[in-house]
Amino acid sequence: MIPSFFEHFSVLPDPWIDRCRQHALLDIVFLSVCTVLSGGHGWEAIEEFGEAKLDWLRRYVPLAHGIPRHDTLARVS
Repeated sequence: MIPSFFEHFSVLPDPWIDRCRQHALLDIVFLSVCTVLSGGHGWEAIEEFGEAKLDWLRRYVPLAHGIPRHDTLARVS
């Protein structure tokens, strides 16, 4: 059986401190991969893609606090 995207990436260590966490790591990874597969490059492109495709992305990940800002995305890397 081929592991799903989320099963595959669930082993990544999460760098966020619980009290400061607004965005789930797997939400950010999913958003980033989708952006790159769509031809986007860089943190600003990831944020812009997320804003443009928010409804579609929410079919797969909750993004409860919306799309992370580009500076937030850069801190995850």
